[in-house]
Amino acid sequence: MLGGFSQRGVKIRLDLTNGDHVQFRVDSPILDAGDSRYRTNGRTQARTVERIVAMLRDVTSADSTDSQVVRAPRWAMITLAVAAGLVSVAALIAAVSLPALGP
Repeated sequence: MLGGFSQRGVKIRLDLTNGDHVQFRVDSPILDAGDSRYRTNGRTQARTVERIVAMLRDVTSADSTDSQVVRAPRWAMITLAVAAGLVSVAALIAAVSLPALGP
């Protein structure tokens, strides 16, 4: 779906083959002297585009039948969610029943 990249000031535009586009800002980490804006740095923008392209190479195609994606439940997060639910229920029961035990 990648059509190409184009540069305009501090913005990089990623054109897609379906006619859509994504814009993102790439600034240099160096401030202009006497100005509060970051400067446009073509080398920084080129390196950012190279990194994006490298990361996108690792993504498998949507129509690929040879997918190597492994899906597994996150047992730690499931356990944490169940424990949080049990603690919430216990706190609610304690809050409701403790005032009834008073004098």
